[in-house]
Amino acid sequence: MSLKHRLEIDAEGKIFIPDCGTLLLAGESLSRARDMIDSMIRSALREGSIETRLVSLREFKVHVSGEVDLPGSYTASAVTRVFEILVSGGRDTLKPSLRETSSLRNIEVRRRNGDTERVDLSLFYVAGDLSQNPLLRDGDVIYVPKALRFFAVSGAVMFPGTYELVEEEKLSEVFRLVGGLTPNALLEKGEVRRFEGTEKSESIFFDVGSVLRGEADLDVRDGDRIYVRTPAHYLELYQVLVGGEVTFPGWYAINPREDKLSDVITRAGGFTPEADLSAGRVLRPLSLAGGGAGRVELDMVKLFTDGDSRQDIALEPGDIIEIPKRVEYVRVEGEVRRPGYVRYVPGKKASFFLRQAGGTTRKAARSKTVVKRFSTGQSLSPREAGRILANDTIFVPAKVEGASWALVKDVIAVAAQIATIYLIVDQALSE
Repeated sequence: MSLKHRLEIDAEGKIFIPDCGTLLLAGESLSRARDMIDSMIRSALREGSIETRLVSLREFKVHVSGEVDLPGSYTASAVTRVFEILVSGGRDTLKPSLRETSSLRNIEVRRRNGDTERVDLSLFYVAGDLSQNPLLRDGDVIYVPKALRFFAVSGAVMFPGTYELVEEEKLSEVFRLVGGLTPNALLEKGEVRRFEGTEKSESIFFDVGSVLRGEADLDVRDGDRIYVRTPAHYLELYQVLVGGEVTFPGWYAINPREDKLSDVITRAGGFTPEADLSAGRVLRPLSLAGGGAGRVELDMVKLFTDGDSRQDIALEPGDIIEIPKRVEYVRVEGEVRRPGYVRYVPGKKASFFLRQAGGTTRKAARSKTVVKRFSTGQSLSPREAGRILANDTIFVPAKVEGASWALVKDVIAVAAQIATIYLIVDQALSE
């Protein structure tokens, strides 16, 4: 015969076991609670096997107040921590919603028995200190005050920035809060810039290594600026940016004024078939030599096609190498309104590109338009050429100077008619 009982731990942490009695399990781990239950049952039942399983967690309410958008009561369980209530909202759809002015380091968890525990969520975030994200209990009140005092840390630390100050904060605790120092930190001389009064400030220097070893420490005050420096140019990575039509665009580290343009292009995998070297350029936003900005004079066609090494410039940090994609054109010349280059559009005939060039002028001999095919060198009529190809040239000649006899006859006839009309009108007026 087997007996099953579903038992519940009450708000005081007690569990009642039929035929055995009451057991206090508040504060015990699951494994310890199981052992205690087994021991009590075995004292009443000499034989048989006992199996204890956790079916579900008892839920209870905790209360959130202070500098939050939605203060109130929220559902928690024995495995819920402060972070889950304030940031993820626990099992509730709504959550308290911390504000920009909310404290993260001076949060208070007020227990039902009167104890108060300070919670530092910033230290939990950075250092993973689980003690700063405690488990909640039935009836707890989480009070979030407004953040009022701050200090800043910059330089060779893992997480530089502005942090909220807690009571009696020490410099050694600050280093833990910011994730420690970077490998290039200068350990001999750190600095705290501190206000003395409301207008003046002074520098307090300290030995970073001594603080880390626990040999010395320093109180941190509201408004302090803490600096941990690095040696000049320590493992400094100088880079240039290669963009556009290269196989592997991106950032490339260089030795300033030693590595040349051709070296970096080779490391970038060379040019793609679409690269337009004639439009390639090197921009220098900040010149180490003169502090100027602008485009570096060079000819990439001469360098990479003709092998002119004089064009192979030494690069400087921050240089930007741009290799644009080749854009194909059609050249339109002669009697058009805007002679020059127009963008190539595949599948179009000569008339399309003439319109792109503004159309022909009055002097144009359109019937004598010639298409010069770039790939073969042939001179074709628009009908023979059909669809224009990239880099073709369309030439519209002017009409032959001097009027033809037919045109002269037309002009004479028109002039004679005008003269006749004039004579008739003149005679009519004279009568």
